[in-house]
Amino acid sequence: MSVGIGAILFLVSIGYGLQNALLERITTADSLLTLDVTETKLSLIPLNNDYVESIKKLERGVKEVSFAASPSGNIW
Repeated sequence: MSVGIGAILFLVSIGYGLQNALLERITTADSLLTLDVTETKLSLIPLNNDYVESIKKLERGVKEVSFAASPSGNIW
């Protein structure tokens, strides 16, 4: 019985340790330093090359601007 309790405590402690390690890596990663800008259906501000250039010229720590395509469509 003590072996079973010890095994459960061991597995729980491994789970908490892994969770803590992953959270520390995620919160210090560059993922918290990025901003995704998407174009809405209203298109009040079109995302074109001129707008991207204006984002690059911002003086508040913009290091890099890159495009990421996320095509979506209806197959019907």
